[in-house]
Amino acid sequence: ASKGMIEGLIARDKNNRIKFSMVDANGKSSKSEYFLKDFYNPVSHVKLIPYTGRTHQLRVHMHSIGHPIFGDTMYNGGSKNIKSFDLMFSSKLTMALKEINRVCLHARKINFKLPSTNEIVEFKVDLPCDMKSLLGIFNNV
Repeated sequence: ASKGMIEGLIARDKNNRIKFSMVDANGKSSKSEYFLKDFYNPVSHVKLIPYTGRTHQLRVHMHSIGHPIFGDTMYNGGSKNIKSFDLMFSSKLTMALKEINRVCLHARKINFKLPSTNEIVEFKVDLPCDMKSLLGIFNNV
């Protein structure tokens, strides 16, 4: 789907205390929206909007719908999954992971209300160079 909403309960993973998972009960509510910006087979560039602020929320949500964030080894977006792709894609994925050795998640814009004045402030930052480079690698597949 080119857009959607992900909602559910998030709790610590029972087997790994630093990891979180979507659960059916005994978790904290979470909600995120996603929009497909571009598709570079086999990866996508998406805009994510978190409506709640749970730990690892965007990472857990994207993993829960089968689309882990590139470079996110904790939530299946790392090198272990490369073997499941066609050779044409796996070579690009391997090259890309060497270029950017981190979770490919970037906060483009953030806004919040200053408690002292109730003024809403907003900050915007362009996509970092390493992520632009990554999109360039996949754009040439």
